[in-house]
Amino acid sequence: MQAARAEWNRLQRGTATLSYTLAKGRPELTPDQTYSLVGVKAEISAIIWLGGNLRHSFTSDSFTTSMDLESKLPDQDDLEDLVDKKTNYTGITATYRDEKTGKQKTVTAGDQTNPQRLTHLYASKGSAKRAVDREWKRAMGKQ
Repeated sequence: MQAARAEWNRLQRGTATLSYTLAKGRPELTPDQTYSLVGVKAEISAIIWLGGNLRHSFTSDSFTTSMDLESKLPDQDDLEDLVDKKTNYTGITATYRDEKTGKQKTVTAGDQTNPQRLTHLYASKGSAKRAVDREWKRAMGKQ
């Protein structure tokens, strides 16, 4: 029952999960780290991932590391706002991690009186801007 509740809470937060196996094992990786995946689909590499379950496998031929990752949510007190509700949003907001300072910053489009907050923490300003622009165009098309 506890696992079902945890999964339900994850679904309500709108997070995504990803399982990834590294061909070469990395013993220094830990579950509490954040990860950026490079060289995969742009939609996946644009997100900062939070490490979940990590498994290191040793065989006579290889050492591999398998990871269960979850998309990291922005550091905000109002996470319930991230749950999609039937609301008339006036703008879009996305959060990204500044590459130089490591601090979280936002990119916006439209009026920020009642913005829709995108759920992922993006790896760069460019990927956050692309997501905001995509969602803003989608929102404008619904009107």
